[in-house]
Amino acid sequence: MRVIVPLHHQVHRIAFIRLKLLFRFVLVMLPAFSSGHATASDCYNWGTISFFAKVSLDDMNACLVRGADPNFRDDAAETPLFHVLRLRAPAAYVRTLLAFEADPNARSGSGLMVMHLAAFASQDPEIIHELARAGGDPNKPMDRNFFPIHFSAQLNRNPSITKALLMTGANPFVVTDSGWSPLASAILFNRNPAVAWVLLDKHLGHYAAQNRAELSEVWQPGLYRSRCWYGGAEKPGVECFYMVRREDPNRGTSRLIAFPVVRYFDPHRKSAGNPVLKLGGGGPGTPVGLESSYFDLRWYYASLAAAAGRDLYIMDPRGVGMAHPRLHCSDFLQDYGAIFESAGTVPKERRSLREAYRACKQHLDRMGHDLSRYNSLAVARDMEALRRELNVDRWALFGMSFAARYALTIAREFPGSVEAMVLASASFPGRGLIDHPAVVEQIPFEKLFAYCEANPECGRDELERRFESLVNRLESEPITVKNPGQGIHDRYGRGYRLDRFVLTGSRLVDIVQQGLAQSERFGKFGVLIGELEKGATRELRNWLSDYLEGLLGTTSSGPVFMTHYCSEIYPLIDFAAAERKREKAPAYLRLLIDQVSKEDEAADCDLWGVPPAGPVEGVSVQTGIPTLFLQGRLDPVTPLEVMQTELKNFASHEVLIFNHLSHGDWRGHECAMKAAAHFVEHRSLGPVQRQCADGS
Repeated sequence: MRVIVPLHHQVHRIAFIRLKLLFRFVLVMLPAFSSGHATASDCYNWGTISFFAKVSLDDMNACLVRGADPNFRDDAAETPLFHVLRLRAPAAYVRTLLAFEADPNARSGSGLMVMHLAAFASQDPEIIHELARAGGDPNKPMDRNFFPIHFSAQLNRNPSITKALLMTGANPFVVTDSGWSPLASAILFNRNPAVAWVLLDKHLGHYAAQNRAELSEVWQPGLYRSRCWYGGAEKPGVECFYMVRREDPNRGTSRLIAFPVVRYFDPHRKSAGNPVLKLGGGGPGTPVGLESSYFDLRWYYASLAAAAGRDLYIMDPRGVGMAHPRLHCSDFLQDYGAIFESAGTVPKERRSLREAYRACKQHLDRMGHDLSRYNSLAVARDMEALRRELNVDRWALFGMSFAARYALTIAREFPGSVEAMVLASASFPGRGLIDHPAVVEQIPFEKLFAYCEANPECGRDELERRFESLVNRLESEPITVKNPGQGIHDRYGRGYRLDRFVLTGSRLVDIVQQGLAQSERFGKFGVLIGELEKGATRELRNWLSDYLEGLLGTTSSGPVFMTHYCSEIYPLIDFAAAERKREKAPAYLRLLIDQVSKEDEAADCDLWGVPPAGPVEGVSVQTGIPTLFLQGRLDPVTPLEVMQTELKNFASHEVLIFNHLSHGDWRGHECAMKAAAHFVEHRSLGPVQRQCADGS
């Protein structure tokens, strides 16, 4: 299933990656610090990086005594402090330069500041303290409002550096111009979870009853009011929390995990009823977008809660988005991304992917994660614990895509806690066949060419024939797309650069299949094929950008996807039925599905070591809870036909079908959200609400 990453993530990454590439060059390519080969007579070379790479502390001091300028600027307008910090020289070098009045707030020609470089490069917290004692300002930003603590939070795996910045007065709640807080930067991008715990202490300690230096020292499972990581002053109508749980709630020694909860409410009136819970984790493994103030969900889902006058709670499930720790392997992006830079067969790509996942699994094992605790039942139990902490009697559940499965699991396990459900593009338990490649790959093209048949500009037979011819040609003669997607090479939080994408026939099939989750792609398919036939790639870049974000974007969690898939979906696949479906597939699809065997599926899940879920996951949920289904007729991910076969299990339901919507089109669909709000309030739809849909 495809992952959509908001634009503000891209802006944030671009700014950080440019700086990281610079830092990586100066820390790796320059001579290592050696302490002791230059002498005082070499002071003529003062101010160069090579001088500080070799000079002893005594000889550097001698040069300063003889009048060497501690604020001398080289061609990049960088002073000696920049050089010793980049070379990771001992704190004594920094102390000596500061004693001779080196400027701790110096800014280089590129805009980099001394305190920011120290926050990134230093491993000795004493360096931070030395700079602060000399007047270094931990709250002085660079361009785009990046503060030193952003650099330590995202780029420095040593939590003592972030602690040192906080001890010297750094504000943990500042945000960049892109809306990113240090906490969000640490959770999403730092490989050491301990860094994020340091910042969580500050966010949760902001409302703590007692003054604690380290809130985590006395944490127990429960709900904690948090300073909002959106930054700045608290906004009217918004409250932020972190729900702390045991990874395995049945084991008292299990590690602590936490997931974010945000409450949106009208501060000027009392809630008219039970709250609405918007469940995150579609995909599964996709965040709802709580990372940045640029994605303020008060407006995104406002009509759903406001129209009914109810409070709205939004959350990321365990392991996803702003949950901590977030299950993610940054090195996986490099290993997996490299696959696309050369042509290869599907089996070869699958083997490469499996090896990348193997390394990721080993990393998560070293971190001590119990991957068997990341599934729908665990999320449902987390939500029940949250409901009890909030003292909510019942609530209405809103779930999109796989999050609808979370809602149904809650309805199955805790039916008395649910007042009503709104399920958009719903995924259902017990539907294993739909997730086999032989089926997954066919449905989008069945939808696509049915759409084309109804729209004269497509011309089904001709377009399908041209597509098949193009796929065959690309399979034997791939084309290379340089720098695929506008800025795509700058989007990865760990700095991975994709210089090229080799387009084969099988990859084109996969790109189209995933792209059709957006309805606008249906109308652009003819343009895509026409351009590729002429060797042009302008339209392809639009498809490719979203495709690569879905596969390589850092905000989603591949491990969480796999733990759900291997425990709840793979065990239910009817391989015999899938084989019958495979035999009817067109030739261009056989490029993919013929090369994914039952043994491949088994090997992928064996690697993760997640046990199958209980038999209950193979049974459809039957409920009398009033339920509204929002469904797009073009949806190839959770098809209309599947939803229609499930309706018999819902004693009280309403359906709104939208002829021209696909799987990922609910974002900002105000009319659908207002219809949902009306249903939550009245358990039924009126004529006005039904006017939203054109296919019911």
